[in-house]
Amino acid sequence: LLRYSSLNLMKEKKAGEKKGRFLFLQTLLGLLLMGVAYYMALTVTKPVAAIGNFFIAVVMVIIATYLLFNAGSITLLQFLKKRKGYYYKTQNFISVSNLISRMRKNAAGLATISILSTMLLVTLVGTINIYVGGQDYITTLHPKDYNVSIVLPKSTDQKEALLDKVQQVAQDSGLKKPSYTTYLYQSAFITKLTGNDVTVPMQRELESDTSILTKSAGTITVINRQDYEKMTGEKIDLADDETLVYGKNISLNKDKPLRVNGKDWKIKQLLSSNFTHGEIPNPNDVTMEQGLYMVVNDSKDVNLDVEHYYYIGVASETKGSKKFVEQVQLGLRDTLDQEQAQDGSFAMASDRYSAEKSYQELTGTLLFIGVFLSVIFLLGAVLVIYYKQISEGYEDRDGFIILQKVGLDEKQTRSTIRKQILTVFFLPLIFAFLHVAAVFHMLRLIVALLGVTNLPLLIQTTLATCGVFLLTYILVFLLTSRSYRKIVAR
Repeated sequence: LLRYSSLNLMKEKKAGEKKGRFLFLQTLLGLLLMGVAYYMALTVTKPVAAIGNFFIAVVMVIIATYLLFNAGSITLLQFLKKRKGYYYKTQNFISVSNLISRMRKNAAGLATISILSTMLLVTLVGTINIYVGGQDYITTLHPKDYNVSIVLPKSTDQKEALLDKVQQVAQDSGLKKPSYTTYLYQSAFITKLTGNDVTVPMQRELESDTSILTKSAGTITVINRQDYEKMTGEKIDLADDETLVYGKNISLNKDKPLRVNGKDWKIKQLLSSNFTHGEIPNPNDVTMEQGLYMVVNDSKDVNLDVEHYYYIGVASETKGSKKFVEQVQLGLRDTLDQEQAQDGSFAMASDRYSAEKSYQELTGTLLFIGVFLSVIFLLGAVLVIYYKQISEGYEDRDGFIILQKVGLDEKQTRSTIRKQILTVFFLPLIFAFLHVAAVFHMLRLIVALLGVTNLPLLIQTTLATCGVFLLTYILVFLLTSRSYRKIVAR
């Protein structure tokens, strides 16, 4: 404003935009930044790394979006202009010419709409999934009303005494109609996973080198056939060298043996789902991307030098009894001491009701923040769209009046306006959906840190959110385009 006089400003309006410089280079740079950001989003494997990469990718996508709308859109329009079969049609000629004449000014608004739309979708998808997927997370960590996990590094002969103690504490605590489920299993980290070849470190290796845990490729869980039948209600027949296997994000070859620490197991069946979900607590399923679940006749035959986990699940009509949780831990500690189990054995207890309450408080707060921010992003996008339509309507009005004077009828005018608006205002939506599709893998890893590991639920929520936003965007487009047509056609 200081550099230009009022007269110069009036001339600038009539003169139109100056041709941009280095448009092709800007387009290439935008495509390069977009490609690198998409590659980062699609190839990240660790949830913790995903958070750091997420913000780097966001900055790159924002810069790339502005570059592509500023330079890429003009490059595309000039390419269309050179195609005579496309350009020399009434609707295309007018709309392409109009867009080229002011695309640099359009670019900032369109890129802003695209970025705001992407922010809205990512925020809503993330927070809704964290809130809705909470039940799945709670079930992973707390499958029953009350959950007692006992680590037995060496001897497993204390199971009956430990169960008796839990039953006694339940009676003393006044739990109504308690029922008990027990499972014995082994769980360990995998240091090497190549095809069907699995390496599990020995306990002494873990004690001497704790960095093994940070380098682990996943976890392995071994369950006896009897406990599998109890979990699923399905009777199976296994030979001593056979196994049933479920691989979480692991591709196994059924025709080849599964080798665990040098020992081969014939794969009788590849299971399609995690049969332990909702039956035993599995925190590793939340934190680890890959997991292997084996069913064998006797877990001792696998020769894993790791702890046994003895799980006691208690279902009861009494919810959230803190007295039971506190007393069962004290009682089990005494029982382990009486059995002279001074080998690192310990017990943990939790109740599902308290965990659900705490989780809902956290996720409810996140959902409120997510919805609040999404409303702000939506209002910002709507305002940009509305004022863009109004300002462009006044700019295009004189041009359409001249075209109508030289023979452009009302039908052609409406058709040209509609095509121009569609071209401009659905470009940001296409970019936003592309960004969401690229970030989906990274978003899945980030929400997994808060326990949302249900991929089908995440896909359904993402599609539903995008569908609702599409309808909202179309509604805004219809309402604002009416204002544009009224200005231009009057």
